[in-house]
Amino acid sequence: MEKKVLFKLSEAAKWCGGTLVGDDCDVCSAEIDSRKITSGEGIMFVALKGDNTDGHNYISKAVENGASCVLCQRDAVGNALVVEDTLKALGDIAKGFKNKIETLKRTFAVTGSVGKTTTKEFMASVFKTTYKTHKTDGNFNSVIGLPLTVFDMENDVEAAVFEMGMSSFGEIAAMVDVVYPDGAIITNIGTSHMEMLGSRENILRAKLEITKNFTNESVLVLNGDDPYLWGEHEKDVGYRRIYSAIFNEEADFIGKNVSFSENGLCYDVYIKAEDRIVKEIRIPAIGMHNVYNSLAVFALAYTFGITEDNIKSGLMNYRTTGMRQKIYPVADYTVIADCYNASPESMRASCKTLAGLAKERKVRSHAVLGEMRELGAASASLHREVGEEAYKSGVDHLYTWGTNAGRIADGAVEAGMPKECVHTFSDGISYDELTRTICANILHGDIIMFKASRAVKLEEAIENFEGSFKE
Repeated sequence: MEKKVLFKLSEAAKWCGGTLVGDDCDVCSAEIDSRKITSGEGIMFVALKGDNTDGHNYISKAVENGASCVLCQRDAVGNALVVEDTLKALGDIAKGFKNKIETLKRTFAVTGSVGKTTTKEFMASVFKTTYKTHKTDGNFNSVIGLPLTVFDMENDVEAAVFEMGMSSFGEIAAMVDVVYPDGAIITNIGTSHMEMLGSRENILRAKLEITKNFTNESVLVLNGDDPYLWGEHEKDVGYRRIYSAIFNEEADFIGKNVSFSENGLCYDVYIKAEDRIVKEIRIPAIGMHNVYNSLAVFALAYTFGITEDNIKSGLMNYRTTGMRQKIYPVADYTVIADCYNASPESMRASCKTLAGLAKERKVRSHAVLGEMRELGAASASLHREVGEEAYKSGVDHLYTWGTNAGRIADGAVEAGMPKECVHTFSDGISYDELTRTICANILHGDIIMFKASRAVKLEEAIENFEGSFKE
């Protein structure tokens, strides 16, 4: 199958102000890892300078492996586009390519401390009921990943949904300079990246960069139950600001009559401006956090003219991705695997979800929680708060994995959880010991949740647990 040509290298030179060296050529894809280049079918190698390595050291290897051209700042080999800053140029080229797509009607973005990817999946599922929709794949939500996501768009795409993560100021601003969203969602302001940004006020400032290029026709949906986001509601802005909430009666879209079952959740939406209720929004996911995520998408889609039936259908057809909240049986038990994100907010929400589902089924709940990263000076207290929430939510047995996660155990015991129900495992301990401890405490029908960030690799503990039953 012949590869789709994205643009000519000479076109890219105009978009980014670079200097063309060598011959012009077709560009069909971009690659930042020279090891992944296996053919010369229009691949542009992008030489990026990182904290630990410099892509310019691998230009010759990329060309040897088959790269058709190179985007670089120096050391040009073969056909090349030489620029002052390859990262900025990558974004400028992506912007130029996006602007070439004549069919593209709407562009949307989502950011927030927790729930970005889930909300992005809800958005894509809803908007594809009306438009041919492209979305961020996997975790390509950075200043590097977003341009690569743009290059994956088809020539006839009608809507695009971009997830935007960040760890410091300026990153989201750089991404919106590439894609210029018409509408966006900020899910919440949590404590992720406290180590880099220092305070939740600073995290809010960084997230609000998503509105950098907004006009008076742009729409921003915010969580009305988040005190930091609600604190923005009286400020003058040059765009439409809409709030979705569950408890805040002043919000524009309010989730009502929320109910949960093992098959998912259901709620009604009160649309304040019309003083009416849309009945029975059904989602194949559990947890109050997914009410917030899907409700924000309802508000955004409704504001952009998607019909109620299409919104309902899109939300109902949502499917989880990667290692997020998968619920499945293992022998006589139920496992909730959620090994993608582990902020204090998502940890507390997951404990509530676990305990609520166990209570509904009249079984016991077991939470295996990994340590959290990038929390800065507040790390110890935030870990303790998760343990306190686990006890208050009604989690029956708590297992903490990782040295820092021991603070979670401390918080649970201090809050009142019996010591015999709290089990701690430091770094370096075998997963076999964790599995044996879980198996010594579970009864028929119990639910075991594994919750951690990808860095902790708790999915390996899940595999060990599942393997014990196969043996």
